[in-house]
Amino acid sequence: MCEGGRLHKKSKGGLSNTFYKLLSQTPQEEIRAGNLTRCLNRGILNAISCEVRKSLTFHDNVVLEVLLTQKIMRECNTTFVNFSGYIQHFQADPFATHMYSETGVGILVGHMRRKKPVKLYLDATGSVVSKIPDQKKRVLYYALVLAGHGRGAPPLPVAEMLTNNHTVPSISHWLLQFLHTVRQFTVLTVSHVETDFSWALMPAVLLSFNKENIFSYLRRCFAISQGRRKLKTIKKYTVLHLCSAHVLKAITGIISKHVTDKGHREFLTFVFARLQNTQSVDEAIEVFRALCIILFAKKHSPVVQNSVEQLTGMIRLSVNCDVMSEDQAVLRFKTVLRKPEVLEFNTQLRTKLNLIAVY
Repeated sequence: MCEGGRLHKKSKGGLSNTFYKLLSQTPQEEIRAGNLTRCLNRGILNAISCEVRKSLTFHDNVVLEVLLTQKIMRECNTTFVNFSGYIQHFQADPFATHMYSETGVGILVGHMRRKKPVKLYLDATGSVVSKIPDQKKRVLYYALVLAGHGRGAPPLPVAEMLTNNHTVPSISHWLLQFLHTVRQFTVLTVSHVETDFSWALMPAVLLSFNKENIFSYLRRCFAISQGRRKLKTIKKYTVLHLCSAHVLKAITGIISKHVTDKGHREFLTFVFARLQNTQSVDEAIEVFRALCIILFAKKHSPVVQNSVEQLTGMIRLSVNCDVMSEDQAVLRFKTVLRKPEVLEFNTQLRTKLNLIAVY
């Protein structure tokens, strides 16, 4: 047995007891000299114990460990009806595991059969597992979550994935496999799927749930906003909803790169937040047109003044009432917007703004 193994065996009575026992066996001369090599310290003992436990629990080969886990979970699941286990798909390179259970699918189907709109949330995060040996990209954890319904009914991840292949085909494969399983139980459609502002998640959701791309989805959304689609047709498709906080964060990041004045940044953030909450295309154009007039004005004019008043009347200013009243805040923003400099965004956004400003 190696030294680490012997120390681990000794430490079964507790790391503190092992530490003090080794310390009592260390000569006083070494302790006074600050040499604690013989007795080690609690951190080292804890690390040794952890490494030994890991070696006894996990296989050195990650791929083999996942395969064994997949097989064991399937064999231990004896109450299934249509499919067993939890790891439903596994591939080695690029690494990917698709995870969902019959119980989770059953809960989702039960909610869908209540004939109330079912909303799912799709997101990804890192720092969950370490990199796979000999593979460069980091592994992300993806989760498709059913919203909770208060105390006693918390949010539930109905489908999960670990992968280092963060592409539309990879994410679509996972979602399509899960939806194929769900459709063995029901033909009903998920009402909404909410994602962050990701160009991998958005197309994958549209392809998997609606069999369409981003362009056909936008054309259909515009037709709906114009009243050219019947409700029966609308309900056949899943609505892709972007998290407003993620969108606003992305917009704020773009604004911060081009706008140095704090007042300008705050005002633009409020306007885009108001734009997100518009209820019709006409209302959105009204807000956007007023914003364009302010951004591209060479000087302060009655038209600019009217646009400022229009927007400040439409947005709700977030101010500390103990420091500044709403009227004072509006006046402050008006003063800031009288500055002569023109706020510049990137070339693509500027072109689009110029086109809309002519209406």
